Amino acid sequence: MLYITVRSRLKQAGLLLGISLLCTMLGIAARYSLLGARVEPGPLPSDVIVVLAGEPTRDRYATALVAQGVAPRVLSTLVDPQCVRAGRLPQVCASGVRSTVDEALLMHTELAAERVQQVTVVTSNYHTLRAAVIFRIVFIGSGIQVSMVAPPGPPPDSRNIISEVKKFFPSVGAAIIGRLSPALYQRIAQQFRGETRL
Repeated sequence: MLYITVRSRLKQAGLLLGISLLCTMLGIAARYSLLGARVEPGPLPSDVIVVLAGEPTRDRYATALVAQGVAPRVLSTLVDPQCVRAGRLPQVCASGVRSTVDEALLMHTELAAERVQQVTVVTSNYHTLRAAVIFRIVFIGSGIQVSMVAPPGPPPDSRNIISEVKKFFPSVGAAIIGRLSPALYQRIAQQFRGETRL
């Protein structure tokens, strides 16, 4: 009888803790546009716009921002900038990124080498909180200011929000490892994805 009471109390405590955590994250997220508002009141003037892989609306919005004069150019995380600089066409320069952490690490390397000072990252409204945290972790100490924007659109559905909540802490952990030790991050990512490199 005591076992059932303790177990019931633990379930209630776990449920309350889970609800509290979710509410806290959604409160923070509302500030960063998880619920449809922009991370910034508007796009900040930048040296470059980085568009994250995903929905085509991201690419269109990044192009519109360049047309508005927010930044002179767009970089896609799907294209390896070093490959393009070597004279190859962007179509054959796939970056191979598979996650937001991969994208942040790729852009950190590239933008630090170019001595960029301000970057605007374009992603979807449901993804801005997690992307902002990942990019800020990866860009710590670089001197590069990162702002997040999302194309105008309807609020995200519950499926997208739940997916982002599930990915939040693993992504933060991966970003910390990737920032502190890119080689360790690559080894872990290869094992996790079942990849082997010789």
